[in-house]
Amino acid sequence: MKEKLYKVFNNDTAGGILLIMATLLAMIIVNIPLLSPFYDKLITMPIEIWVGDFELANSLLLWVNDGLMAIFFLALRYRRILGSQTITQHKGLTVMMLNSIRDCTNSLLVEFGYHLLLKIITRIKI
Repeated sequence: MKEKLYKVFNNDTAGGILLIMATLLAMIIVNIPLLSPFYDKLITMPIEIWVGDFELANSLLLWVNDGLMAIFFLALRYRRILGSQTITQHKGLTVMMLNSIRDCTNSLLVEFGYHLLLKIITRIKI
């Protein structure tokens, strides 16, 4: 059983299959009147991060969308980098990976800065 699961999830199409199954499950749950309110409450549930006076609050839907998009594009970039390099080019590979991490960190800082600026602007009464 363990080997069969390993074969299934080691396949390149496993991620796509899981995504399709999760989408179908979500569509079924949304269209069942008894379960629909639970789904609506789940995706609109607020999740907050507090650091001192700084608060970043979004719904679960926004966190999942932003987080999964970031992970997807980072993984896509690493796959492209790793696929184009040989073992003898490990110095260039390290530089490229560090550049990718820098780019993701910059994107994260821009996102936090944007939300922080929105919080500051909304507190100022004009």
